[in-house]
Amino acid sequence: MEIGCGSGKNAINIAKKLKNSKIYSFDFSQSMIDLANKNKKLNKIKNINFFVYDVLNLNQIKKKYDIVISKRCLINLSNFREQINVINTIANVLKKNGLFLMCENSSVGLKKINDLRKQIKLEDNINTLKLINKINVNSNYYFLSRILNAYIAKKEKKSVNYNSELNKLALLLPEDLVKNFSQGVIWLWKNNK
Repeated sequence: MEIGCGSGKNAINIAKKLKNSKIYSFDFSQSMIDLANKNKKLNKIKNINFFVYDVLNLNQIKKKYDIVISKRCLINLSNFREQINVINTIANVLKKNGLFLMCENSSVGLKKINDLRKQIKLEDNINTLKLINKINVNSNYYFLSRILNAYIAKKEKKSVNYNSELNKLALLLPEDLVKNFSQGVIWLWKNNK
């Protein structure tokens, strides 16, 4: 299954190589699905089903897939939380040992481009946002509850109790005692222009 298929180019290329496969490919935009179906017809492809669907409703799909592909789909979602929710939901539509292939933009590559542009004295006009703060939310809690508490439970041969006194303490501690163990991150960006 491909999420955010756009004009269908990616699914069509895959269908040409994997002729015995059945590809389900969707996009939020009816006009993109119309274009994808037109491209499918032009390429005489029979093994793709293009349809309109909202990736935010992925949890309503009951069918399981061998592979889910996202190519520059998640970048179009409204916020980081939506992106993370969709990534987590993808596991629910994958078969056991299924694969998720995600091709999305990365701030790391953009930073390298801008760093090199500065070195050769080109204006940094690609990135107008500058990261000014990154906050790992509940890092103490995740470290103490998911590692220390779990370790103690294992040593005592007990089930992990996520309502333990240690977990309650973790919620009361200052946020910056343990860094970079959080699953949630708040990114604060400033517009440079």
